[in-house]
Amino acid sequence: MEILTLLKANIRHKKGAFISVILLMMIITLSSAVFALVAVHMVCSKAFLKERRDSGIYKALGFTSGKLQLCFALRFLIISVIGGAVGTALSAMFSGRLLSLLLKNIGISCFESKITVFTAAVPVLIICICFFAFAYFSSGKIKKVEIRELVSE
Repeated sequence: MEILTLLKANIRHKKGAFISVILLMMIITLSSAVFALVAVHMVCSKAFLKERRDSGIYKALGFTSGKLQLCFALRFLIISVIGGAVGTALSAMFSGRLLSLLLKNIGISCFESKITVFTAAVPVLIICICFFAFAYFSSGKIKKVEIRELVSE
């Protein structure tokens, strides 16, 4: 009977630890999404100022604002996919050792981190979608570019 009680306590403890890890992963993903929003907005503003004339030329050639926004957002998506792949590879190689080193001071001498499809792909997918969406909506200024601006230049 005592063994059963110990097993139940152990299961509750592991369940609590699992929930804590999931919550931590959600907090990190959310803070990364906020960072992506700020970074994309800043970069989009600067890139749009430099590419305003090019956008007008593309519009004169027949591109729609929606297609130009999509092209603009796809550039950010490509970069975020590359960054996610590099970050996941670096995390797989170094996260266990780094966390063991950091947690050694509080009494956890050996920390094993197991990267699964869920722990790697889901956060990367969320961040990539955020980068794409933020870039798409930040590039809404393309709609305001008029073709006649080119004539005046």
